[in-house]
Amino acid sequence: MDYGLEANTSEPGVRRLRRNLLISGFVFLGAFVLALAPERFDRPLTRLVNGLAHRSQLFDYLVPAFSKFPTFSGVVLHGPHLVLLV
Repeated sequence: MDYGLEANTSEPGVRRLRRNLLISGFVFLGAFVLALAPERFDRPLTRLVNGLAHRSQLFDYLVPAFSKFPTFSGVVLHGPHLVLLV
């Protein structure tokens, strides 16, 4: 009997493991790239979120709601002049 990885490559569990490893690798690579140049992501996102503030009633309603419930705590910070995603 051979219990090596090569013997079971057709099993769904092995395919799922390989898929999850590939997805995790892409997430790690994306986080690494963002860590090298965070301003390329943070500044446009901050401009987008700040552009929605006080222009959308739904957005103005959801921001305080997200900050009140413990499920969303730490996700959205809302100040009088600035909205930041954390």
